[in-house]
Amino acid sequence: MPAAQELYSSQNFTRISHEIWYRTKSETTKAHVGSPEAILIFAWMGASPQHVLKYAAIHQKTYPSASQIIIECSPSFYLKTPSQQKAKWIPLIPLLKSLNILVSSPDVKPAKSLLHVFSNGGACGLITLGVALSNSRAQDPTYTAIIFDSTPSKARLMAGVRAFTVGIRNIFLLPIAQLSFTILLFLLVIIPRLIGKKYIIEKAYECMSISNDLGGLPFVGLGTKRLFVYGKRDVMIPYKDAQEVAETQLKRGHDVKQVTFPDSAHVAHARDYPEKYWGAVRDLVESSF
Repeated sequence: MPAAQELYSSQNFTRISHEIWYRTKSETTKAHVGSPEAILIFAWMGASPQHVLKYAAIHQKTYPSASQIIIECSPSFYLKTPSQQKAKWIPLIPLLKSLNILVSSPDVKPAKSLLHVFSNGGACGLITLGVALSNSRAQDPTYTAIIFDSTPSKARLMAGVRAFTVGIRNIFLLPIAQLSFTILLFLLVIIPRLIGKKYIIEKAYECMSISNDLGGLPFVGLGTKRLFVYGKRDVMIPYKDAQEVAETQLKRGHDVKQVTFPDSAHVAHARDYPEKYWGAVRDLVESSF
């Protein structure tokens, strides 16, 4: 994707792999108290670089001493086997180690890391990263904070169809695509249930509900503060699903904050309510680091 390459390169991002981009910090000074040292953005499925880079730009302006990693999520990720999904993270692991996000020794202080997770695409990416890192040594979870934007949700057939077809504007092509994805998602979601297996979105939802480390992330645990932001009119991710997980995590002893938006669309809360959105992010960061 030369257009994506050009956009990311123009913002000083270096490609680590097909869907992973890295930008070093813009200031050489050490991160001050109340700032992260690394920011990982787990983008929503099919997110355009222009939109993702808007979040990266605000993070850079607010926290110039933080390195940034952007992880994209293509629709094909949902069609891959668990081993193929796990392989996505192989190029990222050395970078996580070099930035001290992932540390192998108790003598090494972990980097203060902010994870910004968007929609089910970002959540599924985060959970599969946990699977890839599940054999790593557990570390102090208080050095990590997480923003869950418009996620998670239970696996719903028609919501999935909307997510896969949202970018189709051709009125003749749209019904064909909707039918095709209805059949495809039926095979991916419903059929596995009949044989006792779960689709990746169901795994992510369950994992976020019952797992302190989100399935194996060594830098996430009971001491990791979490912010859930969701909209009541989100037609992709029913807000009550995200609310349910947030409430479950609260009951499990996690430090959880929730911010609700009355009428903004899916992953559009920062656009429609910038002061409220970024104010909540700043509060999370300042209370965490």
